[in-house]
Amino acid sequence: MRTRLLLVLLSAVLVAACQSDAPQPPPEGPTYEVRGRYVSSAFEGQAVILDHEPIPGVMEAMRMSFRVHDPDAWEALPEGAPIVFTLIDAEVGYVVLRPQALPDTTTLDLP
Repeated sequence: MRTRLLLVLLSAVLVAACQSDAPQPPPEGPTYEVRGRYVSSAFEGQAVILDHEPIPGVMEAMRMSFRVHDPDAWEALPEGAPIVFTLIDAEVGYVVLRPQALPDTTTLDLP
């Protein structure tokens, strides 16, 4: 009986571990395509600091930190790179995803 209980518990732990590694869908909420400059990673890769252009009807251009949906998507970007990204106004706050580098010659409307 103990062996069966141990096997059931071990199976539950393994299933939970496998599910936590599965990619999570992005949060839901209004989305905006935004251009800006990647400043740096923050909070052990769980956030980024960005200078971003104005987002009409949402906020002015500024430097701020945002939660990231997929930390790995930001690793290849060099600090200072001009980028375009998706901003989601989610229930948990603003979340950024899908960063794409823009040409170094891109002119941004930053303060």
